[in-house]
Amino acid sequence: AEIQQLQAEHDKLSSDLERARITARNLPKLEQEYEYLHSQWLIARNLLPEENDMEPLLRKVSAAAQQAGLVWVEFRPEAPVQREFYTENPISIEIEGNFHQVGTFLGQVANLNRIVNVRNVALEGVRPEEQGDESTYHSLGGTMQIVAYTIPNGAPSTDAAKQNLDSADQRLGRAGNTDAAASPARH
Repeated sequence: AEIQQLQAEHDKLSSDLERARITARNLPKLEQEYEYLHSQWLIARNLLPEENDMEPLLRKVSAAAQQAGLVWVEFRPEAPVQREFYTENPISIEIEGNFHQVGTFLGQVANLNRIVNVRNVALEGVRPEEQGDESTYHSLGGTMQIVAYTIPNGAPSTDAAKQNLDSADQRLGRAGNTDAAASPARH
């Protein structure tokens, strides 16, 4: 009976050892997959940042309009709209310029490194007699709403992502820190 018990324990330990060897052989592949998934998570986090990152976006939108040669008539950030997993941060704007300037501006907004949607676009021609100074003639006036999206601080999705990264770090024997700047092994 004791021999059978020892044999069963030996078989179990042998099985555990074989699983550990297989896992050890797969470790480089798992680390590579972790690095890829982590880089994808960082990209997603940049596209959909936390709430406190709205100010740089407002500066970029303003700079895009100025670089395109548009004139600001109105720039009005509106109240955020909370959705289930994200927050909409609308900005109503009114601009004047020519067709190409508006197109350039919209192209620059589309190429921002954030998820931004332009909606409720209304463009209309501006008559020269409705303008003051001929040197600032603009053929178009337009209104639109630019909506940037953010993840609320402490949202379940960000907390879950951080917990998953910490858990993966622990399995890979790394310090549990989801801050990419603090973990050079993740770059």
